[in-house]
Amino acid sequence: MNGTKLAQQLWDTLWENYRDRVPYASMYQKMIEDAGGAIANDHIAFRSLRLTTQNINLGIPYLAKIIEPLGYEAVGEYKFPDSHLLARHYEPSEDLPKLFISELIVDEL
Repeated sequence: MNGTKLAQQLWDTLWENYRDRVPYASMYQKMIEDAGGAIANDHIAFRSLRLTTQNINLGIPYLAKIIEPLGYEAVGEYKFPDSHLLARHYEPSEDLPKLFISELIVDEL
């Protein structure tokens, strides 16, 4: 299975899990589909913590190890010092949603 197919399968599974846990997501999807539309994610966002455990940083670098092999490349970085947040923007190499990963810098709290 290539990276694009694997990424799409991952995003579809995550949407299904989210929809199962959040009732209004299913209601929204049904409303859109009943009107003849379709759900399409133009971007996906993950939130993480810059927290090191067992010498592993569980923030952006940890998640990047998962998404970069799926064809995503970091194209931007955004700092929000007042909120103690760092975010990175990833673009896919294929027709997939954009991806944003943010991390709360725990040591600054």
